[in-house]
Amino acid sequence: MKPNLAAPFPVRRKMANPPFRRRQRGAALLLMVLVLVVGVVVLFLPETRTNSRVDVEQTTAQALSRARDALLGYATAYPDVNGGVRGPGFLPCPDLDNDGYSDPPCNTTPGQLTIGRFPWREVEAGDLRDGNGERLWYAVSSNYREAPKVAALHSDTDLHPFFVLNGGSRRLAAVILAPGLPLAGQSRPGNRVSDYLEGANASSVHADPKEFRSYPDEIGNGNDRALGIGRDELLRLMERRVLAEGRRLLQEYHRACGYLPWAAPFDPTSSPHEALFGQTEGLLPVDDAAAPPPSATVDWNSPCAFGVTPSVPAWFTVEGWQRQIYYAAAAPRLEGGTGICGVCLTLNGIGGVPALLVAAGRDLVGVRPSSVPAHYFEGDNATVGDGSFESRSPSPSFNDKVMMVDLP
Repeated sequence: MKPNLAAPFPVRRKMANPPFRRRQRGAALLLMVLVLVVGVVVLFLPETRTNSRVDVEQTTAQALSRARDALLGYATAYPDVNGGVRGPGFLPCPDLDNDGYSDPPCNTTPGQLTIGRFPWREVEAGDLRDGNGERLWYAVSSNYREAPKVAALHSDTDLHPFFVLNGGSRRLAAVILAPGLPLAGQSRPGNRVSDYLEGANASSVHADPKEFRSYPDEIGNGNDRALGIGRDELLRLMERRVLAEGRRLLQEYHRACGYLPWAAPFDPTSSPHEALFGQTEGLLPVDDAAAPPPSATVDWNSPCAFGVTPSVPAWFTVEGWQRQIYYAAAAPRLEGGTGICGVCLTLNGIGGVPALLVAAGRDLVGVRPSSVPAHYFEGDNATVGDGSFESRSPSPSFNDKVMMVDLP
């Protein structure tokens, strides 16, 4: 019998997956997953940062745009919500105590500009914030400040310095600024301008013009974003409001009398501006010498007008708009006319216009006040008496604004 040599040594079966090896493989797998996740994060981190930056910039741009629109709306409606004594175009002073309301007066120290927060409650814009959660800041040129006001605000008002942005030539009536994240040396919260704005934006020196900057990046000396309200942009809204008021006066007169009034001779240098029989073109016949300011009347110089004269808002003559608005009417629609408008007046070569008004825009030649229409109007509008007018987009050589007077 063969001896069983293996008997004293029992056979042990080998385990397929020892516990410590399973742990090693699990740890290795976890490490691989971790490396993969880190790699993905590193790969897409620049894009994530870019998207975040884009979101911040987009939110900031939207806030600035909404603030700008609110200010323009405030300026246009100014006569309606402030007693009707002063006309459109005035803008609120900045907010100096961060309560959302303007704090007039502003810009009262010679050579100094008041810079404060955007008065969001005053203009009913909502609590606008930039992409970093900061409230907006704001400054307004003294030409358009609500208090103290200029003597008269119209197309040629330029008594005080305007603003420019990034060294440009476009004159600004106001500027809105988003401060962005605090930079080194800035301490927030607070009301000190230099803790929110940088460089020229934080300077209160009211130069001519006062320069603001919208910084392109956050590497340099500032990270503010800025948006301006152009002088011409604001003026076009003012003139639209004024022309609509003049059209209302003419339409009410026509409704009462059945025909349009005569024009006043064109001479912005003298008063009063009374209608003259047979005058088909000239100034809108608003008699600014009829009563002490802020009163104003219309002198239509017609028997029909007695007792039915439309009321002129006080602000119309206080701001001097009666010297800035040209009025032309077609002969058939005037007193004694047939009322049948054939060719009548032409606008951009198209006839059938019964009457129209033209706002002069700001002075492009630098010789106002003047009794010469070409010193106020451009193109066809500068040639009086031919019944031909034109309307086109604003340019450095043309800034008239035309409004037709539609009649039944």
